[in-house]
Amino acid sequence: MKRIIIIFILMAFISCRDKKNANNVAAESTDTEVAIATLKAFYSSVYNGSLDNREVLFKQYVSKQLLEKIDELYADMTLDYDPFINGQDFFADVLNSTLKITPLENKNEYRCCFLLFGDTYEKETCVDYLLEKDKDGHFVISKILNDDILAGKRDVMPSDDDSDLGKILFRKKMDINKDGIEDRFIVYDSGNDDLFVTIKIVLSNKNREKLFFNSKIINKTITSGEGFRDISFENRFFTIEENTSTDPIQIKYTTFSIDYKTNEIFLYKVEVSNIFNNASDDFDIIRTQKDFGKVSFENYDPETLRLFNF
Repeated sequence: MKRIIIIFILMAFISCRDKKNANNVAAESTDTEVAIATLKAFYSSVYNGSLDNREVLFKQYVSKQLLEKIDELYADMTLDYDPFINGQDFFADVLNSTLKITPLENKNEYRCCFLLFGDTYEKETCVDYLLEKDKDGHFVISKILNDDILAGKRDVMPSDDDSDLGKILFRKKMDINKDGIEDRFIVYDSGNDDLFVTIKIVLSNKNREKLFFNSKIINKTITSGEGFRDISFENRFFTIEENTSTDPIQIKYTTFSIDYKTNEIFLYKVEVSNIFNNASDDFDIIRTQKDFGKVSFENYDPETLRLFNF
C-alpha cells in the first residue's frame, strides 16, 4: 500500500513539474511574440517617413538610459548617424517591407534586419537589441548590442586629418557604401612634379577604413578653363567631372560604382561631351563595361585603356 501511495505522490510531483515547465515555455513563447511585435511597432511608428511625435514614440519604445546615452553622443558629435538604422537616410516603405526580426541565442535579444533603399546590390542592415521590461511590464529597447560606439568599443570616429596631403581641391563626406558611417572623398595636389592630381577615397567599414588612391585620372590644370571640376554622387555611383579641352569645350565624366558586398570600387562608365559654338555639332561618346570590362578604381589609367581616339 505504501508503495502505491509513493508512486501516486511521484506521479503527482512529475505532473506538477511538467505543467510548470510547460507554463514557463508558454510564457517564454509569449514574451518572444510580444517582443517581436514591439520591435515591429517601433519601426512602423518611428520610421514611417513622418517626423510627427518621434520624440514621444522614442520614449515609448526605448529605455530612458539608452536615449540619454545617445543624446550625449550626439551632443559631442561622437555619434553622427541614427543607431537604430545604422545610417542617416532611408525609405520608409522599403525599410518596413523588408524588416525581419529573429530571436538571438540569449534571452530577450533580437536581430532586426532590413534594407534602407532597396538598391539592387545593397547590403542588408542588421541591428541587434536587448529588450527589457519597464516598471509597467512593457518591453523597451535597453541596449544596441552591435554598435561599437554605444558598446564603448570606439570612443571617437577615425581620424580625418588630411592636412599633410597638400593643396585640397575637393573634399566631401557622405555614406556612399551605406554602412551608416560617412566615407571621405578628397582630391588634392601634392605639390610635386606629377602631371596629375590625386584622388583619395576612404571607405568606412564599422571601425576600420579602406583606402583607395588614383593619380592617373585627373590632369593638373593646363589652362584656366581646363582641369578638375567636381564629383557628383547618386546612390552607389560617383562621377568625376573634368574639363579636358576649351576649343571645342570637352567635358569628361568618369563614373565609378561601389560594390556593397565587397566594398570595392569599379569603373562603370566614361562619357565625353563635345560642345561647339553651333549646338547642332555637339555630340557625346560613351564607353561602358561592355567596352572595357571590369576595371578597379586604383588600376584605371585613361592613357593605357585608350577608350577614345583623341
